[in-house]
Amino acid sequence: METSKEIFTHKALLDIPDGIYTVLVTPFKENNTIDYDSIRKWFEYQVNSDVTGVVLMGTTSESPTMKSIEVFSISKYIYELNSYLESPKFIIIGIGGNDTQKVIDDVSSLVAGKYAHGFMVTVPSYNKPTQEGIYQHFNAIANSHDISKFPVIMYNVPGRTSVNMEPTTIKRICESCPNVVAIKEASGSMDQVMKIRTLVPTLKVFAGDDKLILDFMAHGASGVISVASNIIPDIMVRIYQSCAKDLFVVGRTIFYELRIGQFVDLLFCESNPIPVKFMLWVIGLYKNYKMRLPMTELSSTKHGEVSKLTLQLAGLNTLIMSMDEITSQIMDSSYLYGSLDIIKHADPHASVQNSDESDHVERNDDA
Repeated sequence: METSKEIFTHKALLDIPDGIYTVLVTPFKENNTIDYDSIRKWFEYQVNSDVTGVVLMGTTSESPTMKSIEVFSISKYIYELNSYLESPKFIIIGIGGNDTQKVIDDVSSLVAGKYAHGFMVTVPSYNKPTQEGIYQHFNAIANSHDISKFPVIMYNVPGRTSVNMEPTTIKRICESCPNVVAIKEASGSMDQVMKIRTLVPTLKVFAGDDKLILDFMAHGASGVISVASNIIPDIMVRIYQSCAKDLFVVGRTIFYELRIGQFVDLLFCESNPIPVKFMLWVIGLYKNYKMRLPMTELSSTKHGEVSKLTLQLAGLNTLIMSMDEITSQIMDSSYLYGSLDIIKHADPHASVQNSDESDHVERNDDA
């Protein structure tokens, strides 16, 4: 069995492995403290899937409401759980803020504890820096003593930061920071993705929007940093694997037959992570769907619709065929276009809920 130190040594190379990464949704107890038991259940659910890794302290984690000691404690807890695995997951910790020096100072404890394999750095929010300011922000953080030996993924999310990191700025950062090896691109612009791929062809691009997985993969993306994979990790992985193998017909079949677009719409029917935390409660991983202010719980009028599709897809996630099983159908001489089976034969309405939990959800449908 590998120790944390040994895992850290071979994982902390200047690379972010391709694949699907699930962003932690932080569970809270009724008294607003961290619910570590639910975190353990969440991590086990991800471990039992084919996701490449997890991202801690993204916006989905309610990171703006997290104290430094909570960030440290959660990161340490996940890393220690991971260290006992035969095939550990790649752990990325999100860091960010609009005070560059504070970001550098805050990350020192995480580095000292060796609790991350890589870091995700967000474009500063609220103070709307110029492109030069964005460049200097990333340059200072990525080249700081604590982070320079770790792979860094940039995070461009104009919808939250109110400023877009331009492709030319991304190119400058990559040229001055050899450990910046990837970007989570959430501008929603495929034109921007194409410009990034053209200007910095060696930079790995990860989709920041689950709904655009097919579009991003068609332009050579390396995967998705996903909210949807909290609920349907293996379904998201199969779509990614299919596209990575240039089997886009398979990826499209899974995406459309399983109504992934509709599911993602529900994931964002209110501000993220409000719906996905409710979904994690629906499938029994979390004890509640409590949010920290200023975030509030999912509107009761949406409970029924969200619960129904969540239960259906979470059940199908356990029945999705392996990539080998899907590929073997295509290789079979009798395969006809459009006749692909992607779900193992079982009750199509299967869910991960037991009867008591289903009753619990039904009562809330009327709330």
